[in-house]
Amino acid sequence: MGFVSTVDEIMAFLKSKGYEEETGRGRHSVKMAKGRNKISILAHTGDMRGK
Repeated sequence: MGFVSTVDEIMAFLKSKGYEEETGRGRHSVKMAKGRNKISILAHTGDMRGK
């Protein structure tokens, strides 16, 4: 059993936890930051699947 999330859903979740988009969407990743914590999200088309 796994989960399926879109980049927009992941970004919305991180924003609800206080993260802000650090750079504009470009290439294949989005960077989000909360203080010194930084996360890069791969932003390929389609869904991101996990196990």
